[in-house]
Amino acid sequence: MNPGYNIISIDLEIHPQTHKLLKAGGYCLKTGKTFFISHKNPDIYVLLDEFCRDADLIIGHNITWHDLLFLRKNAPHLKLCSIPFADTLVLSPLAFPEHPYHHLLKGYKLVKQAVNDPLEDARLAAVLFCDAYKSFANLEPELAGLYGRLLSLSFPDSGYGTIFTSLPRVSLTEQNQIIPLWLKYSKGLVCQTKAEKLVRELAHNYAEEHTQTRQATTNCESAAVLAFMLAWLRVAGGKSVVSAWVRHKYPEISKYLDELRSKPCHKHTCSYCQENFNLQANLKRFFGYDSFLPVKDEKPPLQEEVVRAIVQGHDCLAILPTGAGKSLCYQLPALMKARQRNQLTLIISPLQSLMKNQVDNLAAKGILNVGTINSLLTLVERRKVLEGIRMGDIDLVWLAPEQLRNTTVKNTLKQRELALVVIDEAHCLSKWGHDFRPDYLFLVRFLKEICPPFQGKENIPQIACFTATAKKEVKKEKRDIEKIKKGIEKGNYQDVAAASHSIKGAAGNLGFEDMFTLARDMEMQAKQGSLDGFDELLSGLESMVKALDSSSES
Repeated sequence: MNPGYNIISIDLEIHPQTHKLLKAGGYCLKTGKTFFISHKNPDIYVLLDEFCRDADLIIGHNITWHDLLFLRKNAPHLKLCSIPFADTLVLSPLAFPEHPYHHLLKGYKLVKQAVNDPLEDARLAAVLFCDAYKSFANLEPELAGLYGRLLSLSFPDSGYGTIFTSLPRVSLTEQNQIIPLWLKYSKGLVCQTKAEKLVRELAHNYAEEHTQTRQATTNCESAAVLAFMLAWLRVAGGKSVVSAWVRHKYPEISKYLDELRSKPCHKHTCSYCQENFNLQANLKRFFGYDSFLPVKDEKPPLQEEVVRAIVQGHDCLAILPTGAGKSLCYQLPALMKARQRNQLTLIISPLQSLMKNQVDNLAAKGILNVGTINSLLTLVERRKVLEGIRMGDIDLVWLAPEQLRNTTVKNTLKQRELALVVIDEAHCLSKWGHDFRPDYLFLVRFLKEICPPFQGKENIPQIACFTATAKKEVKKEKRDIEKIKKGIEKGNYQDVAAASHSIKGAAGNLGFEDMFTLARDMEMQAKQGSLDGFDELLSGLESMVKALDSSSES
């Protein structure tokens, strides 16, 4: 920026219970002058304001929703409350959208070198700001101007406009050019059929006829949403994830990105949808196969129908014979979801050796965004997997059921968007849930914890259950049939496959003629607060098995 421009970075330490200002630190980028003071000095506010009085721009990390919010509430008379500001928390997703991210960032926090040191934090924020500025200088001027305009609309009291226009050849985008430019830079990265309608909807808050009024631009959050979406879209398909703080502050961004990248328009003219939702093309891309595997020469193959149901967003319960390619039925949709939205798929599996085999087999095919969490891992291995999940290196993770109550695992998973939960060996939900693996009974509670309600509605992710067998013991655990039927009738079904095939398993397995896949809305169970909703699903399944057995006997 202009060498004469005076930028001061500040950081406040505020008591979390009493909400009193404990310490304040500051750093002047122009002169290198520093400032530090504690609450023991009764003039803490006055001296902080004095340090910042000649500033042209106040910066800090999370200054928008923390430092300035506190000062404007508790000391609104201070001059620094009216000085234009810039937040490195806001700038970072635009400047460093691509993984690996900036080394000073971890989630929404700075990587601190000292605890409770606001002066050090102010220095770190200054370093982060300078690096962000250098990153913006490497952008196309037209794109930088678009970012500057969108942030200025969302934060009218800020200095974002000044920051971006200080870059070489950059001017803020005219308001009537926001939509065309956004569509230009997102072309091929989203469903173009839906993009224009969505962008126009978001742009409604700052329509051209209101741009001259202060009221029209105040709290215009949709402009910032457009900026964050575009920055992520430009690196989508790699390892980068939408920042957890962005999803928390602007929860609608996930819905918009799902609409643009996770729901096909089925039009042949849309290059994005044709590339990312073609099952055969993705089967070839990830696994090298030319076609799906049939169970018994059925057309289309049962495997393909199960994959299609999951890709279309349906919950499902699939019973497939051993050797029918059950694992691919969820691995392929999971990899497609990772490519579309960098979302996480969680596979609950009872056998640790099976987890390792799955991960090793995918790695042998060059699919490296996979991992497992179980008790066999060393502390170093476990830490590496958890960090890989958080950072977006791992998109498919196999989880042992005993990990469902692990706080560290739950906190890590909360950092990611969870697209799909797969219950492998689903017959264990009933049998082992009542015997030596009671952790299965915590599955619904676990999901409700890591996927809290959104706008008052349940937010349980898509669920797919897979098994190759149903034990006789499960049959004896049926609940009230009428209650089950009532629950099933309220569910969301998608009949995805039925193949004539005879299964003859080990002693104790049920034999029946029809193979089927049943899709069911598991959110109903969560809304009812049932912790054993999956057991009811299995019980409902057994009533169908009984009917099939009866029909085959007759």
